[in-house]
Amino acid sequence: MKAVQRKLRVVWGKLIYRVLVGLGLTSVAFVFQACYAPYYSASYERCISGEVLSSKTQKPIQGVRVWGGHEPGYVETDEQGRFHLHFPIADNYPIYFADQSDSIAAYLPKDTIISDAKYEGEIITIYLNQP
Repeated sequence: MKAVQRKLRVVWGKLIYRVLVGLGLTSVAFVFQACYAPYYSASYERCISGEVLSSKTQKPIQGVRVWGGHEPGYVETDEQGRFHLHFPIADNYPIYFADQSDSIAAYLPKDTIISDAKYEGEIITIYLNQP
């Protein structure tokens, strides 16, 4: 009987040891991620919203590609010519506009720089010209 009890203690001891080691490694990984992983928050990100209009007709332009500085990817303007871009907090935000239509009356590309000091969350309006 004592041999069985001793064997159970050894088995339970190994099981408890493995559980504690597993929890320890999980805790270390959690603390590492909490301390060193990038922290994303709305306070560390700027959303620039705007609309793209025709300089001639003052009407919205749909399908214009809009992208910012060194940020990957782009967005396209919707039916109302509106767009939203997200940037890390900076002093200036370079934004580029390019009409992707194949028509002869396509709009000329344009670029602009939005200053963080002057941008206070309002919708910016960009006018594109035709050739």
